[in-house]
Amino acid sequence: MHTRVTRALLLVAVLLTVAATAHGRAKTDVLVLENGDRITCEIKELYRGRLKASTSSMSTVYIEWLDVVELKSQYYFEIEDEDGYKYYGTPELTQEGQVRVTRADAVVSLEKLQVIRITPIETSFWSRINGSVSLGISYTKSSQIGRTDFAFDVRYRVEKNFVQLRGTSSVTSEAEQETITRSDASLTYQHLFARRVYSDLTGATFRNDDMGIALRLTLSAGVGAHVVQTNSSVLEATLGVSVNREWATDAMTLPTNNLEGVLATGYNIYIYNTPKTDLSTNVSVYPRLPDFDRLRVDIDASWSQEVISDFTIVLTFWDNYNSEPPSENDAKNDWGFTTSIGYKF
Repeated sequence: MHTRVTRALLLVAVLLTVAATAHGRAKTDVLVLENGDRITCEIKELYRGRLKASTSSMSTVYIEWLDVVELKSQYYFEIEDEDGYKYYGTPELTQEGQVRVTRADAVVSLEKLQVIRITPIETSFWSRINGSVSLGISYTKSSQIGRTDFAFDVRYRVEKNFVQLRGTSSVTSEAEQETITRSDASLTYQHLFARRVYSDLTGATFRNDDMGIALRLTLSAGVGAHVVQTNSSVLEATLGVSVNREWATDAMTLPTNNLEGVLATGYNIYIYNTPKTDLSTNVSVYPRLPDFDRLRVDIDASWSQEVISDFTIVLTFWDNYNSEPPSENDAKNDWGFTTSIGYKF
């Protein structure tokens, strides 16, 4: 069952990736840089102090927000300041360092350095999709061990609502041994409130042969907040509750139902110094309720660096811990590193 679910999600992710890369706004946005350069482009986003822009002659470029002295667009965006307030309309950065957001007859003016995020609010379904995919393959002849790692992250955004489909799969095969699979996938819906707070609803699947989990289906709900957000880093936290049903790899073990608390935190940072580095870390803790007699912990960390336009080298670390595995023979902890080539769209 889990294999079919994972394959279906992988197929959906690939189809969305192909379709999303074929759609985009007309490249009519205008940027003027501190050195006088004028760039006609499609503004993709401002995040972590970088303005991402798609051009006809230079493909995708990243420009430090401090280097932009003028910006003008006819399209609709969400503009967020460092206090978490969100404004919707067409943006214009003036030479005086003011970001003017125009919606109908209302105009809001913000200091340039107050603005920490600019997100396009697209009008068509396909243009609202963006994300990344990565693939890593390794094989050693002497040991006859092969491994394939695949990951995808697809995001869909409209005003005040955000949907994310993401997943990873790691398959290790060895001569005369059973294939070992670890995979997870999740679908998340967030409603974004006026400031830094958001509600979160997530459905997820998980499989780890080494830990004795043939399938875990989870549904969780909670409330989160961007605790700290600047042009170089974001710290967020989520508190909630989840229910799950687990099937063990041992067919003699009956499925179990669990009620768990959710405490999750994530930290992302972008380092400008060469080489430009993108780091993210997420830690999720799940104590079983109401007795707190089992504890699960999931840790994910990734480092990526762009090598050529939209292509990246990605190093990922993951760690899964379960204080009460399905049987005594199953591992309580499993962790690993993956190296892959990624593509952002």
